[in-house]
Amino acid sequence: MFQTGWMRELTRALLDFAYPRICLICGSALHESEKFEVCDVCHREVSGAKFPRCQICSGTVGPYLNTVNGCADCSKSSFAFQSVQSLGPYEEPLRGAILRTKTGSDSALTSALTDLLWSQEKERLSSLGVDLIVPVPHHWIDRIVSPRPPVELIAERLGGFLMVPVEHHILRKHRRTPKQRTMETVTQRRQNLRAAFTVPKQAILDGAHILLVDDVLTTGTTCQRVSSELKKAGASRVDVVVIARHVSQQSQKSDRVTLESSEEAITG
Repeated sequence: MFQTGWMRELTRALLDFAYPRICLICGSALHESEKFEVCDVCHREVSGAKFPRCQICSGTVGPYLNTVNGCADCSKSSFAFQSVQSLGPYEEPLRGAILRTKTGSDSALTSALTDLLWSQEKERLSSLGVDLIVPVPHHWIDRIVSPRPPVELIAERLGGFLMVPVEHHILRKHRRTPKQRTMETVTQRRQNLRAAFTVPKQAILDGAHILLVDDVLTTGTTCQRVSSELKKAGASRVDVVVIARHVSQQSQKSDRVTLESSEEAITG
């Protein structure tokens, strides 16, 4: 038993010597006490713990603001999803880290960000009592460029933590659309995703509580569309979890339209 432990420690020391652990965000050397593959400095920078956040939409808000019923950005909107949990705001260095994962080639960084998210939000996520985890789907053409979208790895890792099944085929994106980040207004974002997602008729979601997973939530248009389809198919509730939450300045212009239209929103 002693020998096994001794050999394990020796192997770890040799591996650390040959391949020293580095922070997957900034590249600095990691101390042996740092349990994540991200240094403590970057962890603090990407964490949402230092930012007051809305309890409903996870958007950054001012200090001492009561957001039990939402913030100024979401309290007057009717969403098809119930709540949003996130690691932190879509700002540097988290923004840069997420952009690096977009091609699906940096699975280690995706896993590390998901681990940080789980460490920070595990109590809230565990208390939701979800039945099923569903990642936001990509169009099949986009999957040629990125065969393994990071959102799928995030969903599978969270599924392992929560011990909840992950379903990759319950949602389909049957119409390819321009990237949401290229849309200047919320109205354009809404129109861009019109009729883009479907739930197959054979899917059985009767009363299911679903955790919808994406990497970034900006105005919420994508999650709104997808959540609406899931609830039309029989889901009783949808909660959202993302790595980063961001409300763009562009989306707050005077022509902003809230996501409460009767066509999109399903209350309940």
